[in-house]
Amino acid sequence: MFQQNEILEFIQKRRQVKAMLERVSDLWCCLEIRPYRKASSLRPSRQMVANWKSARLWFERHAVLMTYIGWKPHHFFRAGTEPYTCHGWGPAWMFCWSQPGLKVKPDRDGRIFFTWPTEKGCATTCWWPLARIAS
Repeated sequence: MFQQNEILEFIQKRRQVKAMLERVSDLWCCLEIRPYRKASSLRPSRQMVANWKSARLWFERHAVLMTYIGWKPHHFFRAGTEPYTCHGWGPAWMFCWSQPGLKVKPDRDGRIFFTWPTEKGCATTCWWPLARIAS
């Protein structure tokens, strides 16, 4: 049986996650706020938007775990200034979200492993939270 303080702690974390997810839904609007960027860099492709939506659904289901291992929504969903996903774009924009058979596995040290089947075997990539890279 759960103790009262454990239940209260769970409720508090649940409220924090709910507030965090509300901020995530507002991140899409943040792309249009930066006037100093080139107009072309503010327009992700349709495939990138579809990837972002898939990532958002996954992040909503795993928000508590992702926060615990060091991922914040603004790092996960950040949009870069370059038209490709390598520089400044968060993992939510990655092409692999649309791959059939994708498996996403967060690791306790903060890494996220993305694995999907290919014709020649299996492809894997890994992302670190921004806070870990900077330190």
